[in-house]
Amino acid sequence: GSVEDVKKAFDFAKKLGVNVVVGVPFKHGKTKKWADQEQDRDLCEKISPLCDAYDIRFAIHNHGPDAPKCFPTGDASCEFVKDLSPRMGMCLDIGHNYRSGKDPAACIRKYADRLFDFHLKDIRPHTTDIKADAKILGRGVLDLPGILKALVDVGYAGSCSIEYETNFKDNFADLCECAGYFKAMVRMLGA
Repeated sequence: GSVEDVKKAFDFAKKLGVNVVVGVPFKHGKTKKWADQEQDRDLCEKISPLCDAYDIRFAIHNHGPDAPKCFPTGDASCEFVKDLSPRMGMCLDIGHNYRSGKDPAACIRKYADRLFDFHLKDIRPHTTDIKADAKILGRGVLDLPGILKALVDVGYAGSCSIEYETNFKDNFADLCECAGYFKAMVRMLGA
């Protein structure tokens, strides 16, 4: 994207009063297949000064082993922009991070100053298939108490979005169970 395109997005975010924009800066036009997308340093360098000018943070969402050249882990997101504005960081998707062989709690602790948004999910054991990985919170393999404790330990104050990507036609009860689990864990941790 051009500087003008990026600026339009920041203008819109500012008008909405948004203080964090989540995105995936990848090279457009190269391929339509997600697995072949590549992270775009030039686009990140265009975004960086706008973060400072608008006082808006930009959180790069990681996408796991399905996009190995386009921010597969939270670590990859932060390392890619570590020399740019401190308002550039990550939106950590813990399921994708785990599927890429990385510990989400360790990532939270290592990059706490660059953690601007958080996607909470649980996944099936031994899966690398994004279409078949979702589980109700607490029923999968992720150490959710340890991950949420890491958020508490680093004083995370950003948003936390529950991602439950299963049963889209009738998942209300499952989502309620996820929300209940999350609230119970937060109470248990004294947060």
